[in-house]
Amino acid sequence: LTERTGQLNEVVVTALGIQRQSKTLTYASQKLNGEKLNEAKETNVINSLQGKIAGVTITKNASGPGSSSKVVLRGNRSIFAGNQPLYVIDGVPLDNSTRGQAEGTFGGRDGGDGIGMINPDEIETMNVLKGASAAALYGSAGQNGAIIITTKKGKAGKISLDLNSGIMLDKASVLPELQYEYGQGDGGAYSASSEHSWGSKITGQNVTLWNGSSVSMAGQNNRLKDFFRTAASYTNSVGVTGGSDKMQTYFFYGNTNAQGILRNHDLNRHNLTLKVSNTITSKLSVESKLSYIYEYVNNKPFIGEAPNSVISLYRSPVSIPLSEMQKYDFTDANGDLKQSYWKPNSSILENPYWILNRDIYYENKDRIIGLITAKYQFTDWLNFQLRGSIDKTAEKTDGKIYNDSYYSLVGSNYSQQRLNHQSTNIDALLSFKRTLNKNLLLSGFIGSSVQGGKYEGFSANANGLFKQNFFFMGNAKSPQVDNYYGQNPQVQSIYASLSVGYHNYLFLDVTGRNDWSSALPAQNRSYFYPSVGVTAIVSDMTKLPDWISYGKARLSYAGSGGGGSQYFTLPYYTVARGGGTGTPSINAFADYKPELTGSWELGLEWRFLQNRVGFDVTFYNSATKNQLLLVGVPPASLFRQKYINAGLIRNKGVELVLTGTPMKSKNFEWDITVNFAKNKNKIEKLLGEDKPSILVDDRDAAIKVVEGGSYGDLFVKAWKRDAQGRHLVDANGKAIFTDGNDTYVGNYNPNYMMGIGNSLSYKNFSFSFLIDWRNGGKVISGTQALIDADGHSKRSLEGRPNGLILDAYFVDGKKNDKKINANEFWSAIGDRYPVGELYTYSATNVRMREVTLGYQLPVSVVSRTKVFKAAKISLVGRNLFFFKRDAPYDPEIAVGTGNGGGLEYGSLPSTRSMGVNLKLSF
Repeated sequence: LTERTGQLNEVVVTALGIQRQSKTLTYASQKLNGEKLNEAKETNVINSLQGKIAGVTITKNASGPGSSSKVVLRGNRSIFAGNQPLYVIDGVPLDNSTRGQAEGTFGGRDGGDGIGMINPDEIETMNVLKGASAAALYGSAGQNGAIIITTKKGKAGKISLDLNSGIMLDKASVLPELQYEYGQGDGGAYSASSEHSWGSKITGQNVTLWNGSSVSMAGQNNRLKDFFRTAASYTNSVGVTGGSDKMQTYFFYGNTNAQGILRNHDLNRHNLTLKVSNTITSKLSVESKLSYIYEYVNNKPFIGEAPNSVISLYRSPVSIPLSEMQKYDFTDANGDLKQSYWKPNSSILENPYWILNRDIYYENKDRIIGLITAKYQFTDWLNFQLRGSIDKTAEKTDGKIYNDSYYSLVGSNYSQQRLNHQSTNIDALLSFKRTLNKNLLLSGFIGSSVQGGKYEGFSANANGLFKQNFFFMGNAKSPQVDNYYGQNPQVQSIYASLSVGYHNYLFLDVTGRNDWSSALPAQNRSYFYPSVGVTAIVSDMTKLPDWISYGKARLSYAGSGGGGSQYFTLPYYTVARGGGTGTPSINAFADYKPELTGSWELGLEWRFLQNRVGFDVTFYNSATKNQLLLVGVPPASLFRQKYINAGLIRNKGVELVLTGTPMKSKNFEWDITVNFAKNKNKIEKLLGEDKPSILVDDRDAAIKVVEGGSYGDLFVKAWKRDAQGRHLVDANGKAIFTDGNDTYVGNYNPNYMMGIGNSLSYKNFSFSFLIDWRNGGKVISGTQALIDADGHSKRSLEGRPNGLILDAYFVDGKKNDKKINANEFWSAIGDRYPVGELYTYSATNVRMREVTLGYQLPVSVVSRTKVFKAAKISLVGRNLFFFKRDAPYDPEIAVGTGNGGGLEYGSLPSTRSMGVNLKLSF
């Protein structure tokens, strides 16, 4: 599923939008054509890379359409800074920030990301630059690699039109396993206010509800499947191109209407782009692009605890039928709207349909991306380019909570948020490419850029409404308004590159870049990083056997830096209501230094048997120093914490791409591509003492950075063991647990990843499928802990009839012989603060990631229509099934897409998608 590199003159887009022949590159990159992204589509286009690119780890937020995804290339490099790559679209650095997200099990709402707003039908190519060498010229923003996206552009000739239309149907595919043998109650008896299913055994078809009515249990074992709908996603786009030799124009419009599997959760997105290329004179050309994106998301679900309809569904006693939940409200004698549901002992749970319909959340985004490039060709070997871009987004959210929501302490409530943010980039580039003689080619450039941005916004919370369910700020009881504004660091840069080609088989690249970041203190604002690389086309340098078609070796070293975040070097105070000021709790860091990464890379690319078989292997080793760490300080300092620069993180690993064509004839061809990647991360230095730095401190687990450990290490509460490793119980036979999250259970990152893609074509038929394999890593399921403790899960049936004797030992070393009831055990290990060790699972999974079956109308048929130039129809599917999965949920989803990971809690289930796609060219 990666583009074959058999063509020696294949051109790829590299750093700063510069086009180069792939054989001259001294670093690893992988390229995908747009056709691999716009057939079996994802609402967030970046998720389409899963299994197709070696060394790319993607984690999806479990929020459905409109949610963000975390992308990591070659492991995590920074403890507290971001680890995601830079996205560049047609030379414009993309603002990929997110308004907010859940970082722990207590939850939050994901604000979506920038890359998720891009329409895949507009993409011409996507090139993934994975290492520091590939992205060295992007400066601070490219420390974690870069993903270069080139969109379609106008072409000279008659007006042509491309239509792409598709529909995908999503169904919930991985759901918890519940029991339906015991009903609502505790201790084996019915209780109308109980949240649990530890009641009496269900002996007939009818059960008693909290209001005294008797209802049928028929079909209740399908209530999870029936709660989630089959969600339809419609995508339609049109691209129009045409022009003369002097001017070419491209216009694109795309529309995405995507339903979530939760009712009332929908996304509507419009993408418009106009791109004009104009050759003003034989020397001067100008290219401009303007894109407008409008995205509206209705009721994106809350992830984590309350208010979460999924949690409320999973934790509802199994004897409450879905048909009764659907009667979610009524109007009382006073004319007030009330929730029609049993009143649990906890304020966390309520009717899941009430949350869907009476806890309303809207968000919309207006985004403009503009670019203008002017290029002057002094001679046939020297040109100058000036480019400016802007990326501006206006976001708006509105939240409405109706009265009688159990978790709301103020009755009905209303909240608003407005956020505007923009980033700008101006760069100038003087480029040359000169053949000195028939054996020596020099090329390179010198350039400069200025990058910056700003943001501003406000949030308002009514803190209750005088007139219930009347959602206006003028009706607010105690309105609280917060304003905020700021500037992103301004980074000023100069950079240069020199490439020397000898005999068109030996290539040397040298680059250097110096950045000045406004986020750093005045004495430390400048930081320089170089790169050097060499590539040898061995098959051109010497005579090799005929069965070797192509051979290439490359070696490179690069430095890159992270300029850091703003507002660390000075103390900043907040203005509180009433005119008071808030004292900062973190001491300013006047000597703040940039994080710096040095990376080595060695690669081999060889092809054999007339390019029928080939491999591209890369070995890399990178080290990032000057980590920004947050540590505690003595109370006498008047601060709670301070930042320091310390520590070093190393990532080393291997990436392998295998390609093969087992069968090839006039009408039939079978191609195979295997992507394999393994990364090993180690915290080589931290604070010089045995003190961890904590990334996430959650009730299910703590994610700690420990010297000698790895980024993503999980520490949990555990079942105590004796010196022989045997579980311990107290004198009554109950399990004894550790006090806190101090037991290491593993790391949330995979051990290795592999994607196996097959593409078969016969005449006008094509068939492809992708198997995606993630091996290793650990994940923790908060959902399973909840439903075990509540007695809803099938697992909680163990020990119900006769009790449990735990396979454990007393503290004195004797074998346990005390019986406890199942309710005691499952409630002790699960619930909201579980024994994380017992809910830790392997993240290993093997799935059928993608399948497409297409038919291209023959040219003879198309030509007879005198309307179409080409037509193709495809049946497509994504995430169709698992060959292997150990966790009780899809281990690729998480409660947040920040630097944490491995935690799941009331997540929206992953989906199986099937549909049809139609492409027409006129």
